[in-house]
Amino acid sequence: MAIKKLLKVRHVYVSHTHIDHFVGFDRLLRAYVPHHREIEICGAPGIVANIRGKLAGYTWNLLVKGQINFLLHEVGADFIRSFRLHFVDQATGFRLDRVAELPAASAVTTFADGSQVYAALVDHGIPVATYRLSFPQRYRVRREALDKHDLKAGEWIKRLQAQVAANASADNIINVGDKEFKLGWLRDQLLIPQPEFAVSYLTDLQFNWHNLKQVQKLHHRTTVMFCESAFAAEDRQRAQNKSHLTTKQCALLAAFANAQQLENFHFSSIYGLDKRRLRGEASDYFKRFKQLAPPELQTEIHTEMSRCYDKGK
Repeated sequence: MAIKKLLKVRHVYVSHTHIDHFVGFDRLLRAYVPHHREIEICGAPGIVANIRGKLAGYTWNLLVKGQINFLLHEVGADFIRSFRLHFVDQATGFRLDRVAELPAASAVTTFADGSQVYAALVDHGIPVATYRLSFPQRYRVRREALDKHDLKAGEWIKRLQAQVAANASADNIINVGDKEFKLGWLRDQLLIPQPEFAVSYLTDLQFNWHNLKQVQKLHHRTTVMFCESAFAAEDRQRAQNKSHLTTKQCALLAAFANAQQLENFHFSSIYGLDKRRLRGEASDYFKRFKQLAPPELQTEIHTEMSRCYDKGK
């Protein structure tokens, strides 16, 4: 990625620190050193030690105060601990300050528009962080209602939607041109609430009951699930040995979480450069599993789970 694009990054969410998932940290660090900007980084247990270890691998005699600033979040099974890691001076070096500890169900990050990032741990032989980005409630405008009340679209609609999403008082006044309306009246006349929109990201996890429960807990009814499927369905045992998912298992997880859309990725190199097979396989399984009644889906999950731990099948 080009430096100018890297400099737009403010938040980084790390699944785990295996080299193929963490090797890009050095490039990000190099881009940010001159610019005195804070980067927020979240990761599984050990992320703070991992980043301190990265920093310890370099010589910083030219660094000045404020050139490196991190807000770090370490996700645990029961907590999220936050730290500030920053360069003080040549005598002190890097200083780590603990700034907060929140229950694991808390949002890791809340953005200015109300979007929030949540995290949970799954099992890959080591704890791995998985993330859900939930967007604030969205509302569609009834165009016919605008015409009915002789209202013209404008910036006031964004203000209305923002205040409604923030649960502002129904008595708040919204200015529309030279007229004033109560928020509650405009909301009821013009806005139609839309289904929640959320994006989930899962990589490097095996098909087991713990992970199934974690996925259901954090990613239930997600809109789009990005989920790894390193291996084809027929290579179930290889996937189990490597603590990864097959295309079928990936689709089972997504269907069990009642995801609306599945996008699979992170394919093993044994299949070469053509990824259409694995994408198509996962898509076909997902479409089939989405049509199953809950008891039938449970049967599919139990059958697949039993095969994972029976090397004879």
